[in-house]
Amino acid sequence: MPIISATRGVITYALATHHTLSFNNYLSGEPCCVFSVKRLFFVLLIHCLIQEAYMDISTIVVIVIVVIVLLFIVSIYNRLVALKNQFKNAFAQIEVQLKRRYDLIPNLVETAKAYMSHEKETLENVIAARNQAQQGLSKSSSAPGNASLMQ
Repeated sequence: MPIISATRGVITYALATHHTLSFNNYLSGEPCCVFSVKRLFFVLLIHCLIQEAYMDISTIVVIVIVVIVLLFIVSIYNRLVALKNQFKNAFAQIEVQLKRRYDLIPNLVETAKAYMSHEKETLENVIAARNQAQQGLSKSSSAPGNASLMQ
């Protein structure tokens, strides 16, 4: 008869020949290996069938149902762990984007300052050119016959 014990997160299956298979119970937060769980329960099932050849069909059906339920629970757990990791990854990506945005703000301020100084120079040049044109127009209107004032 196989011995099954669960202690401190380890499921141990010991055969009568003292061979031991150990599998983590997946409390570490990492997705579990479904192959290992399947292997454990199929080894249990085959060992029980070999040891007790007189096992009736209802016992086999119960064992199969238990194995299916346990595999379903393991798959749900794996899915939940995968979703948790996706959730953490999504928030990490958001934080990366916010950090990049925060790092770009000083560059944007420097660019705006450089653009403002360029605009200031351009506006001062336009104002100076307009004032010079106004002065030339007022000089030429005072002496309409003098062609040298129109330049």
